[in-house]
Amino acid sequence: MNIASLSAARRLAHCRPFRTDDLDAARAHISALFKPHELTVVGRRQKLDVCIGGGGIDAISLLYHRHGAHVRVKPGRLERFYLLQIPLRGRAHGRVGNHDVLCGPGQGMMISPCLDVEMEFAQGCEQLILRIDADCLERHISRQVEPASRPTLAFAPQVDLSGRTGNRILALLDYLAAVIHSHHEEDDCPGSTRAAIASLVLNTLVDSLDHNRRDAMQDADETPKPRHLKRAMQYMVDHLCSPVSPEDVAHAINISPRSLYGSFQQYLDTTPMRHLKDLRLDKARERLLAADPENDSVTAVALEFCFQHFGHFSATYKARFGELPSDTLSKRGRFDHGHGIILPDVSSRAGPRQ
Repeated sequence: MNIASLSAARRLAHCRPFRTDDLDAARAHISALFKPHELTVVGRRQKLDVCIGGGGIDAISLLYHRHGAHVRVKPGRLERFYLLQIPLRGRAHGRVGNHDVLCGPGQGMMISPCLDVEMEFAQGCEQLILRIDADCLERHISRQVEPASRPTLAFAPQVDLSGRTGNRILALLDYLAAVIHSHHEEDDCPGSTRAAIASLVLNTLVDSLDHNRRDAMQDADETPKPRHLKRAMQYMVDHLCSPVSPEDVAHAINISPRSLYGSFQQYLDTTPMRHLKDLRLDKARERLLAADPENDSVTAVALEFCFQHFGHFSATYKARFGELPSDTLSKRGRFDHGHGIILPDVSSRAGPRQ
């Protein structure tokens, strides 16, 4: 199990925990979280042990979930939300539209609301489930695509979590779990922080996963920008860890500093150095989310991305992400060598299944 995903599961398991071995109680609780569905246990000797914990930030929710037994789930079309399901242990099989999806650790499943779905989870399967309201995701992506290019957003059902993209998604979910764990009530989390978190989650999913509007988004992103501006932006990406001035950028792409400033202001509504600083802050955050708090430090990450004044780095980081860089680093969890996430018995535990 990935360290980040295990850390997320441990935090979520103790947020508003629910546990039952009663089939009807499990079906009712899961229906309230998602939608009415068929839930059946496969096999006579299977013991149901449903464990659910987690919470949400506005239109985005993250849950730890296990059924305990081998079960079959038939929700039909989700209609109002997207689900990203990431098995931590065990295996799952889904039929999403016309696609058969086999997943386990390293392979997830993205379910779009417009597709019929049925799933089967093996005994002992544990998973993280990210739920995003369809209207929220549609509004986010529609800001980037012209109206004529708006088919219903549908993601590729199979999600490969084994490479850099997977690490980015798992680190994001670990961070989201830490925020949910820290703010037991949604109102405890400031509105500006919630907005920043939602933007981070939506941008990561749209940028990382395959979907049917990627080409339209790339066209929309590329068309308005002149060639020299794209070259300047790429030069900055290539030199995040090197001291760079506006004059350096302008010289590298053979234009005047004045033209460079004018292009960034006209097309991006920012300055070259502010854009570079934002790129460095985003990369520093990505590094801190994946760092080991016992071996890495905020100072080392700040220096790596050319932030020499640590007080200024902390202040600008907090303004952008709603927390100090030291808070981000401290949220990294240690690897747990246990064989499952244990939820406490709570008042919502139902009696034995009849």
